[in-house]
Amino acid sequence: MSNLTTPNLIVIALIVIAGGLLFFGVLLVWRKLNRSPRMVFRRIGHRRLANLVLPDGMDGEIHVDHLFLTDRGLLVLELRNASGALFGAESMDEWRVIDGVRRFTFRNPLPGLEARIHSVQLIAGDIPVEGRVAVIGTVVFAAGRPPGVATLAEVAEEFQRAPKDEGAAAVSEDWLGAWQRIAEVARVPA
Repeated sequence: MSNLTTPNLIVIALIVIAGGLLFFGVLLVWRKLNRSPRMVFRRIGHRRLANLVLPDGMDGEIHVDHLFLTDRGLLVLELRNASGALFGAESMDEWRVIDGVRRFTFRNPLPGLEARIHSVQLIAGDIPVEGRVAVIGTVVFAAGRPPGVATLAEVAEEFQRAPKDEGAAAVSEDWLGAWQRIAEVARVPA
């Protein structure tokens, strides 16, 4: 039986420490990548159109960030980058974000979201259409959470597609037809 000497113990301890650091480093990178919008989008719905312009029903056009075909119908998704305390409500014209010394405001996205949902509904017909404003970043809803607003992770959890064997039944031919009509009408801005 061999004796472990101090130099051998030091080498073993360094190997264990290096292995632990490598493990936690890979875990952190994996978590970061798994939260990126691109990775989250893969979990939402069966199909996605991004950065499209649709007729608004009043001889104009309206921009839509993302449109998904989900098990529940269509999802209009608008993204906002924000980190910190978010002060916003359905009735406020402008919402404020405070993150330490950084402060900024942006226009209330809910009226625009309703207009986007309406435009999609005009083309889609009877298929259900829902909308969400997804906040990307670490945010605290300081004055309460406005309706239709969530973090991107919460939207992904809410609209996560069913497993393939169940999801195929959830998307009917009528819904696929509505999706095709939207894809034909939509244009990508130059």
